[in-house]
Amino acid sequence: MGSRIRENVKHFFECFCEVVPPTADKEAWIIQQYPDKYKDEEVLKAVPKFAYPYKFENSVIQHYSFVLTDLESKWTFGFCRHDPRSETAIVVLSYLPWHQAFYKYV
Repeated sequence: MGSRIRENVKHFFECFCEVVPPTADKEAWIIQQYPDKYKDEEVLKAVPKFAYPYKFENSVIQHYSFVLTDLESKWTFGFCRHDPRSETAIVVLSYLPWHQAFYKYV
């Protein structure tokens, strides 16, 4: 079995998403994304669930990451940022496991 990190990555990030938290009657959802043409629907369906894995109150900026694995066992890294002064979360998807770089970027 080879590496799970993709080869020939051409972009720093693949997709940027802004995610609205869940409400009493609706699950979390992506309110906007860049680029609009990002086509991996399975990844986009999973992003809101990882951005808001449970209901929580935060009083400080929180950063965390998650990893999604595709059918070919390749990884997509998600880097989340929750700011208590914002009503949404920022999620950046990348094929690069550069946690420190993304925490500075997001």
